[in-house]
Amino acid sequence: MPRFWGTFLLILGPRPGLPEGGFRRSSETEEARPSTAARLKNWITGNYEVVLTFLFIGIYSVLLSSVSFTIMSALFIFAQILI
Repeated sequence: MPRFWGTFLLILGPRPGLPEGGFRRSSETEEARPSTAARLKNWITGNYEVVLTFLFIGIYSVLLSSVSFTIMSALFIFAQILI
């Protein structure tokens, strides 16, 4: 049974990373497409929770050795609740 679920997840795992329309060519011209910086900005504003979570994980891991585990974990969980 674990081999079945592992195979099933391996097949279905990459699906969320694919574009919505598959790999078909877009009908948009190159001029109509937004620049890479604009697309990145749109992605960050649309997924700010993800960006903040990774930022907090970085801060948590850097300060973990200088501040105690209990205090940093409490602050991290509090920050995640605020997000």
